[in-house]
Amino acid sequence: MPKIAIILTYLIIPTAIFLLVVFGGTFSQTAEAKIAAVQINEIFPDPKGKDKGNEWLELYNNSEADIDLLGWKLSNSGKKESEIKNSLIVSAQEYFVLEKENLKVALKNTAGEFWLIDSSGNLVDKVIYGKAEEGKSFSRIFFKNFMATDATTAEGKNKWSWNDPTKNQ
Repeated sequence: MPKIAIILTYLIIPTAIFLLVVFGGTFSQTAEAKIAAVQINEIFPDPKGKDKGNEWLELYNNSEADIDLLGWKLSNSGKKESEIKNSLIVSAQEYFVLEKENLKVALKNTAGEFWLIDSSGNLVDKVIYGKAEEGKSFSRIFFKNFMATDATTAEGKNKWSWNDPTKNQ
């Protein structure tokens, strides 16, 4: 009987290792790519004067491929959600601004939280901010190598700051 056990061990272990490497590696890379691909880069919740129709949200595609936002959702901390119902392509390594026609969720002037959810229902990115400064945007200062939804990077925490708006930059 020991010969059968040894033969089975030689067959099972390489197969298990092969499956782990091929399938485990593929799933891991896909998940990381999805999380890192599109990020919230800048929000403009309190423009000078009238807010309605003048607020905007800027995304950045940190991947090497164009990404269609069809079916993605925007949410202000899960309270109100808006689905993107038309094809919106965010080009690779480019910024994309969602304005009144596609931004159907209000950005709060008081402390707020904003979520970006992909078409599979995965939380892709979120931003938490304090009281908005009129005429200023809340901008991501550091997003290189961003690979987690908890606002951490390999080098440390992402930094956000109220600044003059830099729409599409």
